[in-house]
Amino acid sequence: MRSLILAALVPIALVLAGTPAPAQIVGSHDYGPVSRGNPFIGDSSFGRAGFGREMRDIRGRIRDGRESGQLSREEARALRRDARRLQLVGRAYRQDGISTSEAQALHGWALALQSRVSAARLIADRPRTRTSRR
Repeated sequence: MRSLILAALVPIALVLAGTPAPAQIVGSHDYGPVSRGNPFIGDSSFGRAGFGREMRDIRGRIRDGRESGQLSREEARALRRDARRLQLVGRAYRQDGISTSEAQALHGWALALQSRVSAARLIADRPRTRTSRR
């Protein structure tokens, strides 16, 4: 009798062992639709000018500095050359789709170039004093 019960239970156990157990104990949660970000909260996806706009701003600052006499011809030429190089890098990045890290790198390089332009213009605005030689 035991062997008959055991013989009936073994195929049932094998069938149950072959079926996958439910992997999720708790049901799925539906949190509803996701709202858009608030532009007035410090979200990194807002407030950053596009790379093209940054480069136009930098070229305009170089042009204004040269026209006002704050930048010498050589300084303006070097800054324009660096701006062209940065634009070429940006163009190369955009060819295969720009990643987040590449966009951040371009933004950082543009900020560094903008700082160099501003520093060169500020140094030119400083009143020059004559040093006396004795």
